[in-house]
Amino acid sequence: MYDIIVVGAGPAGVSAALYAKSRGFNVLLLEKDEVGGLIKSVSHVTHYVGLSEGESGETFREKLENQIAEADIELKYEEVIEFDLKYELKKVKTRQNSYNAKAVIIAMGSTPKDLGLENEKEIGVEHSALGLDDEIEDRIIFVAGGSDGAAKEALYLSKLAKKVYLIEEKDELGMIDEFKEKIENSDNIEAMTSSKIVSASGTRDKITEVCVYDSAEKEEKIFENGEDEFLIFAYIGQAPNTELVKDSLEMSGAYIKTDGVKTSIPGVFACGDIIDKKIRQIATAVAEGCTCAIEAQKYLGY
Repeated sequence: MYDIIVVGAGPAGVSAALYAKSRGFNVLLLEKDEVGGLIKSVSHVTHYVGLSEGESGETFREKLENQIAEADIELKYEEVIEFDLKYELKKVKTRQNSYNAKAVIIAMGSTPKDLGLENEKEIGVEHSALGLDDEIEDRIIFVAGGSDGAAKEALYLSKLAKKVYLIEEKDELGMIDEFKEKIENSDNIEAMTSSKIVSASGTRDKITEVCVYDSAEKEEKIFENGEDEFLIFAYIGQAPNTELVKDSLEMSGAYIKTDGVKTSIPGVFACGDIIDKKIRQIATAVAEGCTCAIEAQKYLGY
C-alpha cells in the first residue's frame, strides 16, 4: 500500500510527486504514455522561471524525467482504467495491476481538440510540429487557433514554411501582446480572424484543397494547392481527461470541481488541466501540484 498515488506525469503530476516524496511519503507515480504530458509536443517553452530562451518541450520533458529519477520516485508506465475512491482506502486499477493508497492526486491532463472535420484522420491534421521539420519546409501551413500556444507554434513553423495562415474563429487574436507583435512583424504569417477551417480534401500525403469560412465577410475562401504542398495544424484547446472520474467526483462541466485542489471526496486531490480554473499555464500547474502534496500531507495527519 502507498501513502499517495499520483496519476499523470505532466508538470502538475511530477510537481505533486516531488513534493510528496520530499515530505517522506511512499509515492507511486503512474503514467500511461510518456513523462511530460502535452508539454513534450511544444516547439519551445516560454515565460517559465529559470528556463533558457531555447528550451524545447522535449528538453523540458527530459528535465522532468531526470527529476523523477533523482528523487527516487517510483514511476510505472501503466494506464489507469478504473478508480474506486469512495472509501478511506483508495483503489487505482491499471491494465496490469491494482494499487491501494491513503490519498490520490489526479493529474491526468488533457487531450488536444480536433477540428471536427469528417476526414480529419485521412488528411492528417497535426497537433505538434515535433519531428516534422523536413515535411514543413517550403510548405503552405494552416494553423487553427489564436491562443498563445497557437502563436508559438505558428512562429516556429514560419521559420521553415513558405507561408503560414493563422486562422482564428473569434474576431480577434487571444494571445499576449508579445506574440501579437511578432505575428504582425512576420513576413510569412497571415492572421485570418473570424475564420474557421470547414473542410479539406485529399490525404495526409497530399492535401489538395482547404476551405476557410470567413464569418465576418460571410464567404468561403478556397485554397487550392497547385504546386504547393499543404499541412494543417490544430491548436484550438484541449479536452480534460476526466472520463474515468466524472461519475464519482463533483464536476463543473467537463472539468473536476475543486475547492483549491480538494475534490468532493476527502483524500482525493486534483491539479493541472483537468480542474476548473481560469489560468492554464505550466507555472500554475506546477503550483497546483505542490499544493496537492501539501494538502495530502494535512489530510494524512502529518
